[in-house]
Amino acid sequence: MEISLKDLSLDFDGECVFKGINFSFEKGKFYFLRGDSGCGKSTLLKILVKLQQVKSGEVSYSEDLNVIDLRRKVQLLPQLPVIFTGTVQDNLLAPFTLPVNAELKPSMATLEESLKTVFPEGMSLDKEADKLSQGQKQRLALARVLLVKPEVLLCDEPTSALDSASRQIVDQCINRFFEENTDSTVIYISHHDEHFVKSTRIENLHMTKEALKVAK
Repeated sequence: MEISLKDLSLDFDGECVFKGINFSFEKGKFYFLRGDSGCGKSTLLKILVKLQQVKSGEVSYSEDLNVIDLRRKVQLLPQLPVIFTGTVQDNLLAPFTLPVNAELKPSMATLEESLKTVFPEGMSLDKEADKLSQGQKQRLALARVLLVKPEVLLCDEPTSALDSASRQIVDQCINRFFEENTDSTVIYISHHDEHFVKSTRIENLHMTKEALKVAK
């Protein structure tokens, strides 16, 4: 899926967040999005998944999608994971309680394999999710997002609050997802280096309040 931004502008309480942003995200690329604090990077990701409205401008997609289909195909992994009351299994299956995802419901074998990927040290499907550490919760949130098989994965500094071990696992899993899904698009806000992505399909982007451009 390709996503195009045309003259995108946004204000909060009369203060400009960004103005006149134009850019096209191509299918099959991994974008590292950087920029000064307050330039609207996180807000932009919310706009792409229609969790935030713009003041003016247009966001267009290469597929004709309603909001429900969009939020299935475009998945946001936030900085702080959203974890529901219940077990690890309950959390992994939460998206599939929605009718739009019902046909994608994974088997128990798939759930177990997903856990092995993000928890190489081991994890039980029956463990209460609220007893997990912060790093474990983020890994659980990542596993849940990847089970939905998004066409576009939006990552809002998903490893900024993690220890080095959890950060490495999260980044490795995102890289593996990108390698195995060659038509996927990843947009990743991060301040650490991009060498965990083993691909030539990387674009480094720099965002300001006035522009979103490929970094030189």
